[in-house]
Amino acid sequence: MKIFERSIVSNSYWINVPGSLDVRAYAENAKTKEKFGSEWKSIEVEYLKVNSKGERRFAVDMPSGGLSGLILNEKAKIALESFVLHYGELLPLRCPDEPLWLVNVTNVVDALDFEESDITSRDKYPKSTPLIYRPVFKIEKLTKGALFRLPYENISTTYFDDEFVSLVTNKGLTGLVPRLVWDSEKK
Repeated sequence: MKIFERSIVSNSYWINVPGSLDVRAYAENAKTKEKFGSEWKSIEVEYLKVNSKGERRFAVDMPSGGLSGLILNEKAKIALESFVLHYGELLPLRCPDEPLWLVNVTNVVDALDFEESDITSRDKYPKSTPLIYRPVFKIEKLTKGALFRLPYENISTTYFDDEFVSLVTNKGLTGLVPRLVWDSEKK
């Protein structure tokens, strides 16, 4: 089994969050990894369409940006909604350019192997959130085809496997650059 996290697409549209206080509420709730449901207050976002050198960025279906988690445009939402809803919820964002949704993954899996992973020492900082440099997962805790997050406060990384990568590729979606973080076949 291969586990990935999202990497940034160079020079694609970037989601900017222009100082919204709603982001703080999202970040606080994201720590608990629970569903927002009807309590969700949509966050205002905007596309940054030009990079710092003044060059135009290009549009993608799954843009990166100032919110942790996966972001979907209309095409990506239609293609992935039935899959995503097994592992979380789709939260609408307010964007003047096009409808966007934030994937709030609520599937929390305590699969991190602390002994084998390269992380900050829990002995040195027992009450802190581990910084994960190279995760190793307990394969028996993972489900094929899942989106998941780890149960540690302040770790908002969304992990996914090769089945999700294949789904995104087969649907012709752009913007997801998977970065391999763990392979059960390699030690």
